[in-house]
Amino acid sequence: MADRKLDVKLISAKDLKKVNKSKMHVYVVAWVDPIVRVHGPVDKTNGCNPVWDETTITVTLEARALAANMKLNIELVGQGFLSTKPIGYVVIDLTELMQEGATGAAATAQFLAHEVTLPTGELQGNISFELHLQECPSMLAAQAAQAAQEPTQETAQKSAQETSQETAQEITPA
Repeated sequence: MADRKLDVKLISAKDLKKVNKSKMHVYVVAWVDPIVRVHGPVDKTNGCNPVWDETTITVTLEARALAANMKLNIELVGQGFLSTKPIGYVVIDLTELMQEGATGAAATAQFLAHEVTLPTGELQGNISFELHLQECPSMLAAQAAQAAQEPTQETAQKSAQETSQETAQEITPA
């Protein structure tokens, strides 16, 4: 099984909690494997209502982890003049998206106004984004090769059955 790519298209967030005294510059950090975190662009102009204009960041889903119950973690971070603090997070179960793309085909899911969980566990604000599981050419090719072999195997089985029937007819005295 090959690695898959998951595109996270960031749209916007609204009504986020202000975590810095100065104007907040908000960005997103996304990951499935906490060792490999992908940072999105910083919105320096919209404060608690950041807009990323459909900027896409790509997270790699390693082949060894594809069978597991994967979750996409999206953390919103406020970058201030003196410090950087977590604003909140979103956790998305990828099971349904992975099942839709299990054959290697592309799959898409849209999350408009998904609630953001604060570090305290409370809900405040929301984030809009889209997930796109990229097509996996090697999985599609393997599936096509398997489909091409199936008719050949069926033909071989029919030939074997016909031959055994002919042999049985020759052996049976009339």
